[in-house]
Amino acid sequence: MGGQVLDYEAKRIARAAAEKAAKETEEATSIEAVKNMLSFGVPVEKILSKYPKSVYDKALKLVEQENSQPKEM
Repeated sequence: MGGQVLDYEAKRIARAAAEKAAKETEEATSIEAVKNMLSFGVPVEKILSKYPKSVYDKALKLVEQENSQPKEM
């Protein structure tokens, strides 16, 4: 039987959730990469040539927060 495949609401919601999760995972990976670049002293211009400024800003904020917290012994 060949018929039109129906796009049910549940399928649409599941697909949207999967896409959102993939984007969040990609952003988290990018932020972690930028944090590593910052720790190795990579110039800002070089980082921004590969990653968007929004990712750079989030990574920089996280690094600053981590550095301001007292270290455990």
